[in-house]
Amino acid sequence: MFSYVYSIGILAHLFIIFYICKELKKTKPNLNIFSLNITAFCFSIMDWLEKHMLPCPSKQLFHIECPGCGSQRSLLELLRGNILESIKIYPALMPIAFLMVFAFLHLKFDFKNGATIIKWTMLFCAVIILISYIYKIFINHKIF
Repeated sequence: MFSYVYSIGILAHLFIIFYICKELKKTKPNLNIFSLNITAFCFSIMDWLEKHMLPCPSKQLFHIECPGCGSQRSLLELLRGNILESIKIYPALMPIAFLMVFAFLHLKFDFKNGATIIKWTMLFCAVIILISYIYKIFINHKIF
């Protein structure tokens, strides 16, 4: 369910940030107010993301986690700065983020061995996802 309170809060923070940026051009910046508004805006976005996470259809229908379960929670922990907790929840998030950034940069700048690096990184991500899924299903939940 979409919460209008959070969307209004996000829009209000956006308005404040744009207003402050406009005022920064005119006068010397007051960085304390600016950083406070940026921090409040980031926390309101993270709170909104936490309240609107997508449910896993596999977990709802079959009561078994899919290989992607935990990626949203891991991303939220990474955005909060909890890197170790993010890796514990979903170990493949950091390599996938590297893959996405590198693929974008490769499309933009066309690196010499970019395609090879992308292939090996994809294979590395797949292995990490497979190992963490096996650990999550068979060892952590003790199904068998």
